[in-house]
Amino acid sequence: MDLNHKKLEAVEQQIKDLEKKIDDLKGGWLEIKYKKKRKRTLTEEEEFAFYEYNELSSNLEKKLAELKTDKKEWMDIIKSNSQGVKKWTFKTLVQEKVPDLNKYETTTSNRTGTVSTHPRECGRSFKDWDTFYQELAAFYHEEKIVKAMELELQNVEFAFNRKSCGSEKEVENRTLTNFGSLLEILLQALGIPSLFKDPQGDNQVLFNPDIVWKIGPELNNNLGLVIEVKTWWDFDAIDHIVDQYHEDVDKKKDQDTKIVKALQQIYGYMSYNYMRYGILTTYKHTYFLRRMGKSTLAISEPIPLDGIKDYSILQCWLFVLCKSHQEGFYSSPDGHPFQPTFDNADIQPIAFKNGIYGTAKYNLVPINSSQIHFADLIERKYGVMAKGLCGAVISGNIYGYDNIKFKTVDSFNIPDALKICETE
Repeated sequence: MDLNHKKLEAVEQQIKDLEKKIDDLKGGWLEIKYKKKRKRTLTEEEEFAFYEYNELSSNLEKKLAELKTDKKEWMDIIKSNSQGVKKWTFKTLVQEKVPDLNKYETTTSNRTGTVSTHPRECGRSFKDWDTFYQELAAFYHEEKIVKAMELELQNVEFAFNRKSCGSEKEVENRTLTNFGSLLEILLQALGIPSLFKDPQGDNQVLFNPDIVWKIGPELNNNLGLVIEVKTWWDFDAIDHIVDQYHEDVDKKKDQDTKIVKALQQIYGYMSYNYMRYGILTTYKHTYFLRRMGKSTLAISEPIPLDGIKDYSILQCWLFVLCKSHQEGFYSSPDGHPFQPTFDNADIQPIAFKNGIYGTAKYNLVPINSSQIHFADLIERKYGVMAKGLCGAVISGNIYGYDNIKFKTVDSFNIPDALKICETE
């Protein structure tokens, strides 16, 4: 079975699983609705389940519609890929020009969350990755890569998806097909089996980056890199993005610009998932990112589809992916030492919305996020304990306390997630 058929099969399985989840949730909801209609007393669990369905059903249906669109696109690609197999070398494939795309007259914009998480002292030090081109050139002069350029690739089958885009999801799909499919072939030729995928349901990925690159032949192998996708009609790729970031944050005191939120978002995904490298792309332009030191993020200039000087855009992607394969894990250094104790913590009442659990009292202490360590992600063993539409539960430690359970939510993707958590 070729790669395109495997991806179609994976999407079909996702559709099947999600349809079952919707049916199960709807069945429970109808039963509870019947009880409410008969004015019967509901348990706390039933009250929460009823509220959960009302909040999440629309998101589930939207996700299902997106998956069905994905299925149709993969079927179209397979249908169009019937012109025979061309002979490729590593060099001709990595230098292949990725097609430009158009957008529909009517487009949608993804609403990035308005709540900035500022993870791990985010944004304290953004800088230009001013040696990117020199490192890129050095990589393609390494003996292993020089030899790889002459490899003849066997049974290479792929088809570019040249359809126009009208939403961020469609840009993600084109990125997976037109970049990911070719890069998987090239990486396999270098002895690096890997897969680009939607991280939905992946327990090794914290929060919700748009695309992840997993290293290994299986779907649940090690996370290698996170990718955030923006639409080119809604996010202008500009030169000197670091200067613009500091202009917005330091001079204008504006934390809510698209550039500020996008950089903080991708930095957060990289930081909490312990990734050294990341990619921010609009498809037409791509920024490559590398974490350095305590909280520094180095950012390349935006690389267009035509590439940079003598190197194609695929060569740029391949360079960063190989670097991530070599040195991708990056545990954040601790922040400022701070050892609070629960003994003298403030006791504050917290009232849950809808009165499901009434009012409870908790000992609260301030949290320095750079002191949090998610052991399961660091050790690359178990990952997230539970993952849903509104967040994930993961085990870790903070201030010397082990086996702490953290409920994490991605407020960039789901601005109302914290409100939903208040009902749990």
